[in-house]
Amino acid sequence: MRILERLNADRLAWRSRLEEAINEVSTLPRALDLDRRKQFDDALHARLAELGVFGLGTPREDGGAGGDTIDQVVALETLGRRATSMAVFCVVSFLVTRMLRHYGTSAQKDRYLAPLLQGSSKGPSALPKVAAGPMCWRTRGPPRSVVPVDGC
Repeated sequence: MRILERLNADRLAWRSRLEEAINEVSTLPRALDLDRRKQFDDALHARLAELGVFGLGTPREDGGAGGDTIDQVVALETLGRRATSMAVFCVVSFLVTRMLRHYGTSAQKDRYLAPLLQGSSKGPSALPKVAAGPMCWRTRGPPRSVVPVDGC
């Protein structure tokens, strides 16, 4: 049986809250327009930050929203049905925060992890322009700072 068919009541409620937020902030015509213009959905990003999406999978004591990989999967599946570009962004965000949490130095965690978990900062993303589609906004403009992570 698929995992999304066996969600408990708390996860089903979380999924519904997330769907409502996406529907409120990122209507289908708006999402399509942003994708066509290759623009990032800052309004949806801000709403997801309010909901704690970027902190999913990181314990509250480490500054995250708690939850686990299943909660991340629920968020990604829900976003993937309506805001695919943001789902891809969240995959990268989850990877970056996990790497920083497990392998970053204390200084790196202090400087980068909390803002990423809160959604007040956006993590790095690099896709070739041909493959990037709506995400190619991350490859244009001034260079972003690189966060070296020990152990890589």
